[in-house]
Amino acid sequence: MRAFKRLWIAFLFVPQLLGQTPPLSSIQHPTNEEIRELNQAVVSITNYCSTVADYSISRQPRLFTKIGESNETGAWDEFSTKAEWERAGKPKPAAFAWYKESKIIRAVFSFKNSSDGGDRYADYCYRADGHLAELRSGVEASAVCDDAYFRCQLTLPREWFYLPGGKIINVIHDDQRLLKSEKTNLSLLTKPPEYLTIWNLPFAGSLFVHTK
Repeated sequence: MRAFKRLWIAFLFVPQLLGQTPPLSSIQHPTNEEIRELNQAVVSITNYCSTVADYSISRQPRLFTKIGESNETGAWDEFSTKAEWERAGKPKPAAFAWYKESKIIRAVFSFKNSSDGGDRYADYCYRADGHLAELRSGVEASAVCDDAYFRCQLTLPREWFYLPGGKIINVIHDDQRLLKSEKTNLSLLTKPPEYLTIWNLPFAGSLFVHTK
């Protein structure tokens, strides 16, 4: 059972302008009809990306890892197999990329352990034209509690849906743990790098270099 559910009332309806957040005065509240259309668009993207995820389960991904310390300038290299990556100590950040018809349709990034003890990841779902459809950010271990389970630090996962016309819906997940701590400090994950197309991915230079 998932520990979170989507908070549809928490989405932001904003234009995509070079990744900048518009001032509050420029945010337009959608009408009921627009909300219905937005929900339909999100459901359509969710269904598509679920199909992509199901497809990737039975396919072998290509595996890339970051070489060098700098997150800005470090190069990415490819491991021939997952076993080779594991023998190397599972270096991170790492990216798993799934292909369909010679194009990436899904990429999952695994980052180094964070201060809250969780292994952060980012899941990118791409349309057939190579453009981003959905971005999910989360942690494998999202709640860190004391021994008495009295105080917990809970990090909430987030999703971004990329609609036609440049609109983005940001969805925040709620805490749905059956057993809650007496005191819980909530925090939101920062947004992962926004690779809007498969050609923006940091290992894009190797996209069409096929390996066995």
